Parts: sequence; structure tokens; C-alpha cells
Amino acid sequence: MFAPHPDAKLSSHQVLISAPVKNFKNAVDRNTIKRRIREGYRQHKHTLTTSRPLCLAYIYIAKEILPSKTIHQAILTSLERIRKHEKKD
Repeated sequence: MFAPHPDAKLSSHQVLISAPVKNFKNAVDRNTIKRRIREGYRQHKHTLTTSRPLCLAYIYIAKEILPSKTIHQAILTSLERIRKHEKKD
């Protein structure tokens, strides 16, 4: 999920990462998931080149902990979709 940031003067994007307690009772599991998402975003954020700052939200909805490679690929795919959507506007 993404939206343009209301403060257009910012130089970077804001990212929210969430792993629900409902699906993962142990904090260790939630932290592992969030760490993998953060790392995936960090490695691929250079692909997102937009003229305005964005607010991004990554909400983990899978029922099990997926491997890092799968999460990184999903992050890359989402950033490419955002980039294509921004080019249309």
C-alpha cells in the first residue's frame, strides 16, 4: 500500500512494517519477519525513483514465516509496481 506523503519537502520515503500478533504470538517471530522486510526494502529501495516522497506500508499477511529470498522478491516486485504506477501519473 502506498500514498504520496503530505509533506512534499521530505527527501525520503516513510515506511511502515507490520506483522500481526494474531498470526504470530511470539515477539521473536514478528521481529524476524519485520527484520527480513526491512532488509529487503533496504537492498531494493534504489529501484524506486520518484519525484515526490511516498508513505509505504508493508503488512505481512502470510500464516507462516517465509524465507528471506521470497520476501525480498516480493518487496522488489512491489517497488517495481509502484515505480510503474508513478510513471503513469
